[in-house]
Formats: sequence, structure tokens, C-alpha cells
Amino acid sequence: MKINPVSITTKNQNLYTTNRSPIAKTGLNSCKCDVFVKSKSVSDVNFTSRGFKSLSDKLADRVSRHIMSRFKRFDTDDFKSLKGFEKNILAKTSNGFCDDAYQATLDASGLMKKAFDKKYGRGNYVFVSIGRSLETFSEAMSYMGADTRILPISGLHGYTKGADKIISQSGFDKYRDYLKQIGLDAKSIKESGKHYIFSDYSYYGDTMRTVKEMLESEPVGIKEKYVEFVDFEPLYRELYLRSKKPPRTIPEVMHLHLGYEYFKKFSSVKPLHYDNLQNVQKAVNSPQSYESKLFNFRLMRKLIKD
Repeated sequence: MKINPVSITTKNQNLYTTNRSPIAKTGLNSCKCDVFVKSKSVSDVNFTSRGFKSLSDKLADRVSRHIMSRFKRFDTDDFKSLKGFEKNILAKTSNGFCDDAYQATLDASGLMKKAFDKKYGRGNYVFVSIGRSLETFSEAMSYMGADTRILPISGLHGYTKGADKIISQSGFDKYRDYLKQIGLDAKSIKESGKHYIFSDYSYYGDTMRTVKEMLESEPVGIKEKYVEFVDFEPLYRELYLRSKKPPRTIPEVMHLHLGYEYFKKFSSVKPLHYDNLQNVQKAVNSPQSYESKLFNFRLMRKLIKD
């Protein structure tokens, strides 16, 4: 294993909340739709082919929430199961939804997939988001056909006690079983023949160092030469500067988004503190928020090829 150098950054959590973009306050833009006639309740909405009436913004939001309420967790199979009119309503509702985060996700995932495809070959690598900071990037890459994973763990910023305390906690065996379930165990990695890229947004590198030590520990035993740890910010800056056609999201703006944890609003995995790893199944199976579902619908609609 090797770990790349990490950058040193700072943040002030009091300036912004995770429900806001550090650039501008965002939300659902107004939208129009011509396929519904309003009735007494969402469940009684009538779908018509003639006599169209414009759907108000408020009703459009209600209908979208009603559609998404069918799904505990919205995945690609659910996306493909949507009826045509449902996709149209969600498309109109999600149009303009958190544009800056959406564009930044497309920019980051696009640059990384292109770079990794070129370096390792399509299908020859697995991108692993450590925690939730890069989860939207990982999901977007998966919609483009890349093999990706989410490694749930949080609370390690500033952690300096090493991995011994983490792996010795009661219930760590449940976490280790989950890693095996998603193919992040020594045997699966060795037999896959793929290159594994673990990445995080690092303030001081505490999270990546601790996770690296945890994965190399005896209970997990991942020590393969095809595993590396990469700090996302220097990687994005390098790919941005090398790009013949730089994306819209400049590194300084990406830094703001990540520093103020903007992308975590759209995460489908709940926070999993490092001293409660026995709750891993609860964290990954908890109901997904409407905002996360809608954001990922927008990404799927853009990136999944029929």
C-alpha cells in the first residue's frame, strides 16, 4: 500500500451549514408541467392527455415527493422502473436543483473517471469513497459504468490515537463482515486483479491515515500492492490544470464545497462514527432523504445511458 501526500486546509463550520452551498443559497427552482390536473390529494392526481393545466410549483413538489416516497433508497433499478410521466415530473422538479453541487459532481466524477480509465483501463479499478465527502462523486462514476464503493466511517478529523482503539471496539466484527460483503476484504481485493483507489477530502490526512492503518490491521489484513490512498483536492487540482477543456468548477470553489460539507446533504449513507462501527448496517440501510433521492435522480438522468 502507499499513501499519497495530503494537503493542509482549514475550515470554519460556523460560516455555513451543510444545507447551503458556500456559493449561494439554493433550492428547488420553479417549474411548469402540463400533464396533471390538481385534485384533493396527491394520490388523487389525474393524468390526462388533453385539457392540460399547468402544474403549480407547490403541487409539483408534492407529486415528486409522493413518487419518491415509494422508495426507501433510490437506486438505478428504481430509476429504470419509473414510468415515463414520473420521469418527466421528476425531471421538471429537479431542473435547477442545487445546480452548483450538481455541476461540481459532474466535473469531479468526469475528470476522475477519464483519468482512471486511461491509467488503469476501463473495468480495471475500483474507486472507494472514504466516508460521505466524496459519495456523490462515487455514485456519479458508478452511473457512468465505473466500479465504486462507499466506505462508511466518520468523525476521524483530528483523530490521532491510531487504529488500535477502533479495531478493538465491541462489534468491529460486524463492520469487518460488512467490508467483506461489499468486496473490501483481503481475499476479494487479491482475487479481483483490480486497482483499488481509496480517496477522501483530507484536512490534515487524519482520516486516510487511520483508515489505512485499520485496513492493514490483522482483523482486515489488506496489504496488497494494488491499493492506494489519494487525497482528492490535489488530485482534482492536477486533473483540472491538465485538462484541455477545464470544467466549470474551479479548484477554489470545489474547496469551498468540500470544506463546508455541502455534498453530504445528498448522501444516501448516514454518518457512522468510528467508535460505533457495529451500527454499519443501520447507517447504510436507513431511509434516504428526499433531497438525496432527487439529486441522484438528476445525476442518473444525465449519466445513465438507455
